[in-house]
Amino acid sequence: MLNATEIIKKMTEISNSFDMPKAYKEDLNIDFSLIKQAETQSNSTEYVWILRENGTCLIPLYCGANPVHVSAWESSDYHYFHIAGANVNQINFKFALSLANEFPFNPTKVTSMSQLMADMDRLLSGSIVQSSAFEVVHLTTSLSSWSDWQKWFASTKNTMMAEFMIKAIKQHKLLIDIKLAA
Repeated sequence: MLNATEIIKKMTEISNSFDMPKAYKEDLNIDFSLIKQAETQSNSTEYVWILRENGTCLIPLYCGANPVHVSAWESSDYHYFHIAGANVNQINFKFALSLANEFPFNPTKVTSMSQLMADMDRLLSGSIVQSSAFEVVHLTTSLSSWSDWQKWFASTKNTMMAEFMIKAIKQHKLLIDIKLAA
């Protein structure tokens, strides 16, 4: 679980120590607000935080956020952090990008049809997964729309989620086959 008070204190100290951001300082207040909200209302408990001279970027992990929110900010002038629990640890860009590219969960490890359906409904209902940089999707979370989700993720260049959806669809088919064979 996130400890918003500790995280915000550490983020403030880090921001002050790097004297960043110099412009768009209001980004920090947005980040703080998101951290406070996440403490009580969000399934996101880990983030990549990017500190730049001209603002910040806070990317939730394991919820389907497009990794482009990290890959678009590659620069040796930027500082990258992994936020989890009450910890804010500096990391390099490569590690930040690898975190952003991790699946929300491993669908091949789900062995119950009802659990897979519930996990997918929770994931696809999230506002983070329903928007790309310039577009919002209007699909249902039902099984019948999973292939449409996969196509939408591919069209918005969210390759991590496009691959995830392929695995989820395959796992669903496998669970049906197992049920039919039993």
